[in-house]
Amino acid sequence: MNFVAFPTKGERKRPRIVANAAELLWERSFNGVSVDEIGSAAGINKATVYRYFADKGELALASARDHGIRTLEEMFEHSFRQH
Repeated sequence: MNFVAFPTKGERKRPRIVANAAELLWERSFNGVSVDEIGSAAGINKATVYRYFADKGELALASARDHGIRTLEEMFEHSFRQH
C-alpha cells in the first residue's frame, strides 16, 4: 500500500512567503517593502516570516532563486526602472 505524504502546515508556509516576497520585491524593490508587509500578504505575521528566514536579504535571495530571477541585481534594476 502506498501512502501519500501531505505537506505540513510549515511546508506550505515557506513557499507562500517566498511567492509573496517575490511579487512584492519585483513590484516595489528591496527597500520599498518590509518583512511585515510580506508576511501580511502571505497571511502570516512577521515573527513567522523570521522563523523561516534570518532577514529580508535571505528572503530576497530565496525569492530570486525560487522564481527564476537570475540575480538580485536584475530585481533591483527592474524596480528602479519602474520608479
